[in-house]
Amino acid sequence: MKKHGFRKFDNGWRFKIGGTSWEAFGITLRYFNKCGFRLLLNFNTDFLINLFGFNQKIIGV
Repeated sequence: MKKHGFRKFDNGWRFKIGGTSWEAFGITLRYFNKCGFRLLLNFNTDFLINLFGFNQKIIGV
């Protein structure tokens, strides 16, 4: 994975690994101050989509 990073916002922060269309997958973890988390999983290859059964999944708490 070439793209990764941490970014701080006024209402929380975001940590991202991958995510561009030419990489195999992207994972983003987003935290909202006093509200919760959101996890985004993106799969960009046919192998990973067939293995897991989805190309994008959003999990929030």
